Amino acid sequence: AEEEARLAAEAEAKRKAEEEARRKAEEEARLAAEAEAKRKAEEEARRKAEEEARLAAEAEAKRKAEEEARHKAEEEARLAAEAEAKRKAEEEARRKAEEEARLAAEAEAKRKAEEEARRKAEEEARLAAEAEAKRKAEEEAAEAERIRKIKESEKTASTSYIVMRKYTTGTSKYYGYINFGNGTGNHNLTEAEYNEYYKKYRLVLRD
Repeated sequence: AEEEARLAAEAEAKRKAEEEARRKAEEEARLAAEAEAKRKAEEEARRKAEEEARLAAEAEAKRKAEEEARHKAEEEARLAAEAEAKRKAEEEARRKAEEEARLAAEAEAKRKAEEEARRKAEEEARLAAEAEAKRKAEEEAAEAERIRKIKESEKTASTSYIVMRKYTTGTSKYYGYINFGNGTGNHNLTEAEYNEYYKKYRLVLRD
């Protein structure tokens, strides 16, 4: 009975030891599984965090690239607008300068034309004045020569003057003159002829 009791006690102790070993192994397996699960969870969390960080970095890089591209496009647009404004200003200045040059050229051409017209008019007026002066001089010279000849004839004539008179014959009215110096005369002048003779001989006439 003692032997059986001992064997039973040993068997019980072995069972308990095996049970304890099994329980311990299960606990260790549980703890190992929990540790592995924790490691995997941490690994997943780290991977997820790294992925999120990568995506965030890519998004930031993309945002910066887009911001840089926008900034560059805005700068290019600003420079292009400044260049266009400068080109328009230069074009306007060139157009204005050309217009001023054209107006100045037209004004100069007009001034020259007016100057030429004035010079031509002055030249024509001078030539006309010279011609008029020459005509008057020739007329005065001719008149002086006529008077000289009349006065020259007066020196040899016993009676040297011209009588202009109007007379009538019947119902007709006549005009005429007699030069008593040389006896010539005309007694049948028209009124117009009479006036012309009177004007011609006005310096030595007697009515």
